[in-house]
Amino acid sequence: MCNLSNIKIMVAGNGISGKGAAFALKKTGACFNVCEGDFEREIEKNDYSLIVVSPGISSDSTLFSAAKSKNIPVIAEIELGYLLNKGKILAVTGTNGKTTVAKMAALMLGEKHRVALCGNIGRSFSEVASLGGYEIAVVEVSSFQLETVHKFHPDVAVLTNISEDHLDRHGSMERYIALKKKIAENMTSDDTLVLSQDGIPIKCLMNFSPEAKVVFACVRGKIQGAYMEGDEFFLGGNKIAEKKDLPFTERHNYENFLLAAAASSAMGASAEEIRRGIAKFTPEKHRLCLVREIGGVKFYDDSKATNVAATIAALAEMKGSVCLIAGGSDKKCDFSQLFSTHSRLKQINLIGETGYKIRDAAYMNGFAEAKLFDDLESAVKNAYKSGCDNVLFSPACASFDMFENYSARGEKFVESVYALV
Repeated sequence: MCNLSNIKIMVAGNGISGKGAAFALKKTGACFNVCEGDFEREIEKNDYSLIVVSPGISSDSTLFSAAKSKNIPVIAEIELGYLLNKGKILAVTGTNGKTTVAKMAALMLGEKHRVALCGNIGRSFSEVASLGGYEIAVVEVSSFQLETVHKFHPDVAVLTNISEDHLDRHGSMERYIALKKKIAENMTSDDTLVLSQDGIPIKCLMNFSPEAKVVFACVRGKIQGAYMEGDEFFLGGNKIAEKKDLPFTERHNYENFLLAAAASSAMGASAEEIRRGIAKFTPEKHRLCLVREIGGVKFYDDSKATNVAATIAALAEMKGSVCLIAGGSDKKCDFSQLFSTHSRLKQINLIGETGYKIRDAAYMNGFAEAKLFDDLESAVKNAYKSGCDNVLFSPACASFDMFENYSARGEKFVESVYALV
């Protein structure tokens, strides 16, 4: 545990991470101030030795140039958590599936250990670390948080997959990939890195030589790591579960299960503990949830799909024709992939600031049935009349142009579906 009581610290941001950092610093007796804006002035008038930054503050903020001019180190809130941590760490990052894999692993490890689930999900890591009382911290980690980690060192890490996301913040796919790889930069040969063979393009692994032991997970066939074969799941050649043991049937969740199982096993979980833990898992709300069926039309809430890859995965799970409702806040991603891979897609109803952009991508790819709507309710009403077997609300975008978050967006979809008849 790090001694922070003899230096002056600035906490930048007052959201969940900022509040967590402030709680942790107060508990340790550190001298600190919380600043929500005008960072340059705050840094200029105070003699800070360290800045703890919230993930919502990007690396192009004036905070960083002001800190650099005074040689003040800037660390992520999860790095503060690492400095205060006394247990083992299982960290999960990736474009999609982070929350699901983290929750699954926490349940598996919780069969034998005291586990704290934290990070980019629920409570901040720094708050949890300052309270202690756990043996293993399962930490969900975003690319925003990885921008400012320097010493963060998990015992086991999972990289679920990599596809276009957050390019509005990171500027390029190359930068985004580099940030995701940072999860492993401090790991040693005593540690384990779990990678998805299904969800990480080969080009993303070029020039990537982590020191940690690498275990791959795959649903497409037998490999040396974790894999699915028929209706059975294996790890290191040993069967750990069957499909009937799992409380879900979606292919993407089979991938998530294998990643969580491999990570939990690396932390010492037995096959029996993995099976008992996964039996307690409840699928994520707003992730491919069947809302209701009306006159043979099924309505699915997939509001948690905030990037193109997540929406493509949802389309792959559909049986029958699909009217997709998509659109939202622009993350500078390429939407053309939506129209080149799925024959089930018959119509797309578009909302939000990316509506025109997605429609243009549809037209460029020879898909004519793309319609624009001013609000979600209108898009739902029209989708019901589309004649498709399924109405899938999977936005492929963030929610912030129209809603507070993806949960509020999903609840509005559910409300709109129940208002139909």
